[in-house]
Amino acid sequence: MMAESLAVELMIMSGPDDGTLLKLSAPRTADGYVIGRREDCDVILPYDSQISRNHARLFKQPDGWHVEDMGSKNGTYLGKQKLDKSMPLQVGQMFRMGRTWLRLQKVGE
Repeated sequence: MMAESLAVELMIMSGPDDGTLLKLSAPRTADGYVIGRREDCDVILPYDSQISRNHARLFKQPDGWHVEDMGSKNGTYLGKQKLDKSMPLQVGQMFRMGRTWLRLQKVGE
């Protein structure tokens, strides 16, 4: 039941994996998905040198999904806004880390 509530799909919108749909159903840590270059991240983006090892986190709150920067060197952006705290993310909304754009495609019920 818990894993189903954390089901989410991300679409990579740029770079060599442009158009790749990532279906995430169970994060490695209990509270969300870590996105970065490290091999132990939930979403690994190794080709973008502007992405930190542990760059951002996507996690569920009572009001929906949120994205937050994890102290990365180059920041995480929601549109043109650089995140300085966690921000809510709607289905269809795009966010950027380094040179890579991602879109929240679908969320589990």
